[in-house]
Amino acid sequence: MSKHALVTGGSGFLGGYMVSALQNAGYTVTNLGRTANPKADINLAADITMPITLPDQTYSLVVHAAGKAHVVPKTEEEVQQFYAVNREGTRNLLQALQAPRLPEALVLISTVAVYGAEKGKEIAETAPIKAQDPYGLSKIAAEELAQAWSIEHRIPATILRLPLVVGHDAPGNLGAMVKGMKKGRYFNIAGGDALRSMVLAHDVAHALLDAAKFPGVYNLTDGEHPSFAQLAKVISEVRQYGQAKNLPGVVAGGIGLAGTALEKITKKRMPFSWRTFQKMTHTLTFSDAQARKTWGWEPQKVLRHPEFWL
Repeated sequence: MSKHALVTGGSGFLGGYMVSALQNAGYTVTNLGRTANPKADINLAADITMPITLPDQTYSLVVHAAGKAHVVPKTEEEVQQFYAVNREGTRNLLQALQAPRLPEALVLISTVAVYGAEKGKEIAETAPIKAQDPYGLSKIAAEELAQAWSIEHRIPATILRLPLVVGHDAPGNLGAMVKGMKKGRYFNIAGGDALRSMVLAHDVAHALLDAAKFPGVYNLTDGEHPSFAQLAKVISEVRQYGQAKNLPGVVAGGIGLAGTALEKITKKRMPFSWRTFQKMTHTLTFSDAQARKTWGWEPQKVLRHPEFWL
């Protein structure tokens, strides 16, 4: 019998990896979203912020990867977009997944942002959920909806909380870092010693089927937690860009304070503020011990495999 999988956001950065990995595992894959993925077997056009109608098809696996991220909201309208996509989008999907269209398993792609942590080491899934920003709060709501749906319908649900996801043409901070180094505009702050958890998109995609067998909540990382300086060194060597220069902490801190002062005066977000300075000088890592123990998560190291992202 043919196995079918539904991936929301299958045309996105991470979703594209997922579609390919599931196809390689023998699944017929449907991509649901506003943009088609030409590699998907089936494309369903849908705006998840609106009610969704699914075809008469039972899916072995549903992976909900569609979401809004990588944007700092500047207006209340932009704030509400996080809730429209991440919370209401999840609600609309789950309402569409009612009998007779209940899948065999659900995987929700979430984020370590739900912890609301600015710094810390090896933060585990048992840590308090303290997010206060629209992105983190909307993803907390999505997790709660998925867990309630799972209990109501007795369908196993797995929640994967991801840190920085690394891959080719990655959006967000890593992409900005690579572009900054290409232009010679990236600086290591205070030596670039702060550590960050990250994970390869390739590994997340290939872990979906294992994760789906063990419902629960899991952090996924590469287990190595590279520093900004280590990342910059690899980017420089592989892309043959100039070495990243260092901006002393005292100088960077002063620039950050000035940026925050300008934000208060102009009511506009500055490219570098005191909060940016703190984020780039504080270590923030997460533990993936639960995934390793429960279902044998064995990721590859980001620094040792630049071929997956550069």
